[in-house]
Amino acid sequence: MITSEFRTTDLALASTLFYFNMNLLDVEPYSPEQTHRKVFVFEDTELLRETTRKYDSKDLLVEPQAFHLSIKELKARIYAMVS
Repeated sequence: MITSEFRTTDLALASTLFYFNMNLLDVEPYSPEQTHRKVFVFEDTELLRETTRKYDSKDLLVEPQAFHLSIKELKARIYAMVS
């Protein structure tokens, strides 16, 4: 089964999607030349698109400590790739 993908380099957006339990498929290098920059790859769903629209319109609320943990988890995945 082919899964549609949603890609972003925005850590804040990726953390928000991760916080709202969107399916993170992968974290990839942005390009061979820019390996320090990462692309977050999520399964593209209607719920993800709606969450992204709400994110863009500043119409989301998060629990701050749980959101902070989402950021830390994504950063840990980035640093694991670099090590």
